Amino acid sequence: MLSEKGSCKTIRCPFHSWTYALDGRLLGAPGTEKIHHFDKQEFSLDEVHCIDYHGLIFVHLQEEPVLPETFFGDFGERVVLPYQLKQMKAVKEKDYVLQSNWKFYVEVDMETLHTPNIHKESIGDQPVDWERTKGSWISVYHRSDETVALHPGERNKGFPYIEGLTGKAAAGTSFSIVYPGFFIVTTVDAMWWIHKVPEGPERTRVHVGYCFPEKTVNRDDFDSKAAKYYQRWDQVIQEDDWITEFQQSSIRSSRPGRYSHREIVVYALDN
Repeated sequence: MLSEKGSCKTIRCPFHSWTYALDGRLLGAPGTEKIHHFDKQEFSLDEVHCIDYHGLIFVHLQEEPVLPETFFGDFGERVVLPYQLKQMKAVKEKDYVLQSNWKFYVEVDMETLHTPNIHKESIGDQPVDWERTKGSWISVYHRSDETVALHPGERNKGFPYIEGLTGKAAAGTSFSIVYPGFFIVTTVDAMWWIHKVPEGPERTRVHVGYCFPEKTVNRDDFDSKAAKYYQRWDQVIQEDDWITEFQQSSIRSSRPGRYSHREIVVYALDN
């Protein structure tokens, strides 16, 4: 397992100092000099499939590669290309662990029944429509010509909108999940993701990233204005983290409820 971030010329295991090239070849293995028929090539790191999908990098761990056009369906033409994600630049990222099943977090991303309760000040009422999709993803759409990346009442104080937006991309926000747990929000001036990876039935590793167009990042007033975005994003994530862990602790001693008619997307997602 690699840790931290940065660049290196080789990969070295801290336990016995086995050292690998960046293409996975085993270069050195101290303590194996007297092992008969020890072939370094047999102990190379496993290869995985990796694709650059319009600027988004996806890793696929199964032996057979997945065809992007089959897996993603119309995700590219409806989300990635309209919001021009390839010109986005990640300006802030963070990792943390939740004491919750990952499905709770995925569900809370895709319904707005809870927003007036949990996000009263940070989001408020946010009606969405279920978007019919092709491929391994699901999406809802919120129609508004304002950004949703700022608090209500401050949405006229943000950055200029992404250049060249047309159609639905210019008139609202898409909340999408690429199965099973990559949540991505694309709005008129920014993009952010919340990726969930299960580490057990009641533990989820979360990776969050905030992005703006590179032209926005290069503005002289970027740091001062971006602070308002970070404040809103962090607040919503903390609120969702809290209610997700609360659900996990509560479900052990409560009866299952029923889906609301406003949770049809959650029902589809669960299926």
